[in-house]
Amino acid sequence: MIGGVRAPVMRWVPEASGKPQPPGMEPCHSCDRPQCVNPDCLHWGSHQENMIEMSARRRSGAQRHPQRVPRGDGHWMRQSPEHIKRGPRQGNYASGDNHWTRRSPDALPWSGEAHHMAKLNPEKVRDIRARAAAGEGAPAIARLYGVERAAITAILNGRTWKHVA
Repeated sequence: MIGGVRAPVMRWVPEASGKPQPPGMEPCHSCDRPQCVNPDCLHWGSHQENMIEMSARRRSGAQRHPQRVPRGDGHWMRQSPEHIKRGPRQGNYASGDNHWTRRSPDALPWSGEAHHMAKLNPEKVRDIRARAAAGEGAPAIARLYGVERAAITAILNGRTWKHVA
């Protein structure tokens, strides 16, 4: 703490070694290691000076790898495009109309009011749609039924409770 105020270690190390902080200055590292608290490596400088030092030492943001191949004609994707994965993903993903949940939706025992966490039923869903058609907002409907606004929006956009007409 400096004067009762919490401060990073690098801020009070120079002061403890006899270099008081000038107004508007911040500690700068000459060793390029932010975790270093060696008083010989710390000096006071303005924020702009600190940023200039940082960019001059190439510590600002992502740097290009020296062996980086640009995405030009030499890139592997251009050399052998047949190796680029395309089409539906393999594995246990809900991809396309051939997925088992789309082939037999009645095999889902946890959909609709049969789900153990369901707060709504077909009558409430019909009422929600009627209220929205009458101009009532989704947040008000959500508060009325004790569900999230996103659940009401999903019903109104046809993402959930599609089986209820």
